[in-house]
Amino acid sequence: MFSIHLIYHIEKEELMAIKKPRMSYDKKEYQKLIDREINNYSKLNHPLLPKFIGTTKIENFLVIEFIKGKTLSNIKQFNLRHDEKIKIIWQLMDVLDFFHHKKHIFRDLKPDNVMIDDNKNVVLIDFDRIIDFNDPHRTCESSPNFAAPEIQSENLTFKCDVYSLGQMIYF
Repeated sequence: MFSIHLIYHIEKEELMAIKKPRMSYDKKEYQKLIDREINNYSKLNHPLLPKFIGTTKIENFLVIEFIKGKTLSNIKQFNLRHDEKIKIIWQLMDVLDFFHHKKHIFRDLKPDNVMIDDNKNVVLIDFDRIIDFNDPHRTCESSPNFAAPEIQSENLTFKCDVYSLGQMIYF
């Protein structure tokens, strides 16, 4: 539903990323996702997550720290050694553990939402599907290829993220 655009902040002299909705989607729907993502950024701070910088003045687009790297969907381009793969798995486990301790379910763990930076560290991206475990208004939005089967039945638990992690390891 969104596209990412690279920008250069002249005053701060640094690259940043802007997350813009694609215009073919319902404005009300993507505003709900943007609001959820801003809320998640305000509550979640971890070394393996990008920094939230703010929103643009006019369109309210998200501005996020630019991560120099590639998504895990490009894993073949990394030529990873066994120990580097183990490090990536360990970091994914660490950040999911962080979410679960904060009582949040990521729900959208997939290769496109995992950046590998130049130091081959994980940075988990895309916070618009993260929900609070105790939220009574939970919905079943997720990516089907890596999601646990029970996620469509609204039986959402932390186990859904563990299932997705297993799918990622297999990938």
